[in-house]
Amino acid sequence: MNKRLLYFLVATIILAVFISPLASSDPDGLERVAHDLNFLTYEKEPLYHVFSDYSVPFLSNEIIGTSLSGLIGIGIIGLLTYFGKKLVKRKQMIKE
Repeated sequence: MNKRLLYFLVATIILAVFISPLASSDPDGLERVAHDLNFLTYEKEPLYHVFSDYSVPFLSNEIIGTSLSGLIGIGIIGLLTYFGKKLVKRKQMIKE
């Protein structure tokens, strides 16, 4: 692993653990526009909830739950990226 990637990973983990609990609980921009334009009433429930409201259901401490949710999200995206890269490389090797 090169140093630049390692620095990026450390910065991402720091943001997820220490900064994400400070995020505003107010609606985000897209939700605000949907509310302002009165089409929030058409909103449907998702088929499943992975981390509803960025919390972990079995933790009662909201700050720790939000931090853990961020870490788990980083892990999921990291794994998807890793395996996606392997898949692309494999397809390139087969093509050649």
